[in-house]
Amino acid sequence: MYMGDMFDQSLHLIRYLNAVASFFIWLKFLYFFRIFRNFGHLISTIMEVINDMRVFMMILTLSLFAFSGTFFILAQNNEPKEGDEEIFAKGSYIMAFM
Repeated sequence: MYMGDMFDQSLHLIRYLNAVASFFIWLKFLYFFRIFRNFGHLISTIMEVINDMRVFMMILTLSLFAFSGTFFILAQNNEPKEGDEEIFAKGSYIMAFM
């Protein structure tokens, strides 16, 4: 592995982290809108809906991991074809999830 590959990988990681940070900054910005009378009840409603969906999102995430694990195990028997991305051939569970 030479320096170009390491730089490209770190650049991709930095972009992912910037995207996640940007998402949370916008959520925080939305949270500060509560001080305005017109937006306060709307933001409170959104927060209540998010809190009520917590159990559903946990079940959805669990079932998503279950299916990704199942397909990862099943794909281990497949031979990669020419021109196909070898996601499952790398043996990475995270890549199978994506």
